Amino acid sequence: MNQFNDMGMWLSIPGILIIYFAPLLMYVAEMEWVKYIMAVFCAIGLFIFASMLLIVTGIGVFNGAIASLVAVMVICGLASIMNIMWFVVAFRSNNHRSVTVSH
Repeated sequence: MNQFNDMGMWLSIPGILIIYFAPLLMYVAEMEWVKYIMAVFCAIGLFIFASMLLIVTGIGVFNGAIASLVAVMVICGLASIMNIMWFVVAFRSNNHRSVTVSH
């Protein structure tokens, strides 16, 4: 079982990043279907981060330890915003995409 700051935790982080990074590379390679797979991952991530934000805030309020949990709340909030922004970027209409000029 992974515990904070042990080798298992640090080995799990690259595994999680690979889960996000592999579909992102396929999306960058213009495989349009991959954005739906990324949408599933981002929806799961959004659910997890939003839930953690609510739970950590509740724990902080009930235990009077909000000040010590601010960093966790900021990270959860920023990660939630990042996932929402990914949805906007991936699913915006073609009219809003920037045009590249070739020389």
